[in-house]
Amino acid sequence: MAYLAVWRTALTAAERHGDAPSPRALAHWRYGHARALTGDHSEALDHLGRALAVAESTDDLAGQAHIRRTLGRVWEQHGDNERALEHAQHALALYQRLDHPVWQANQLIAVGWMHARLGGYAEAEAHCEEALRLFHVHGRPTDTASTLDSLGYIAHRTGRHTEALDHYRRALALFRAYADTTNEADTLANLAETHHAMGEPAPAREAWQQALALYEAQNRGTQAERVRARLR
Repeated sequence: MAYLAVWRTALTAAERHGDAPSPRALAHWRYGHARALTGDHSEALDHLGRALAVAESTDDLAGQAHIRRTLGRVWEQHGDNERALEHAQHALALYQRLDHPVWQANQLIAVGWMHARLGGYAEAEAHCEEALRLFHVHGRPTDTASTLDSLGYIAHRTGRHTEALDHYRRALALFRAYADTTNEADTLANLAETHHAMGEPAPAREAWQQALALYEAQNRGTQAERVRARLR
């Protein structure tokens, strides 16, 4: 993939000039992220670890935070939710030290998501509610929508299906208003699951069909196949 090749070249150039730590940390971080996109988690973690070591050696707090955030995502993909949460929490603490409200809000969602993955729904909801408060003041409408989608997932998982529907519908309205069809598709799929859990097959099927059309248009094969299986 082109993204991988670009950052492999950048990494080679950065290592050639080893006395410049910031470009080296950036190249290892981005190359590690690119390896994660290909599913090569071992290689990704190696380069992200190198990036973090360089960022820590230069007291680059923003760099450390961004790398920790990526490490959290990669460990989640690797199936280790405990390590993912640990890195997500480290990143949040760093963003709070930097006093950057939008970065904080985004990371609050990441920490909340990992709590939800581990069954800590109360902690997850508290983090997402705090993110929503920050986004209302500092963020974009689509940031608010993503937070509402997360709150919908938490409500669904805790059996509050009517509340989940409300969160998902509010998220959908914002995603559609700003033509964010990628997140619209995901929220439609989530909405369908809640209708299904409530014993409402007709609206569930309608939402799945809408999600499928978007997934196919976006060439998101894995997600499309998952929805097709639900429609069978």
